Amino acid sequence: MVRTRLDFGLKQMIYYLYRDTLLPEIYEEIGEEDTLKLISIFGGVKLTIPSYTKIKELKRNIDIYETICHAQCNETVRLLADKYEVTPVWIRAIFKKMRREYPRIIKFMEVIEEPSEVTISTKRNLCKK
Repeated sequence: MVRTRLDFGLKQMIYYLYRDTLLPEIYEEIGEEDTLKLISIFGGVKLTIPSYTKIKELKRNIDIYETICHAQCNETVRLLADKYEVTPVWIRAIFKKMRREYPRIIKFMEVIEEPSEVTISTKRNLCKK
């Protein structure tokens, strides 16, 4: 019996080569074209994708800090504790932590939101006498 050639597509090769990784699941989620882009950009690089939990925690902490800073009543801590289902002590601890971190966040945001300066030069501009 003669064996015929198997026709493997990209999907089958990814499933075989990377069966011990999450690449097959990523392929299913984003499709062939974007998987190829992902491989061409990050191929050979160990990539760690952080949990979305950290982003949600930072957003919550910023909300707590800004709400307390702009509050005009003493019940704010208790209301925040009820909102996030934690104790007022925990809310005060987050506020204290964010008092140090918030200025760094603001400074960082200003840096990444600044338009980068574009310099256009020609050889003529570079050869000043």
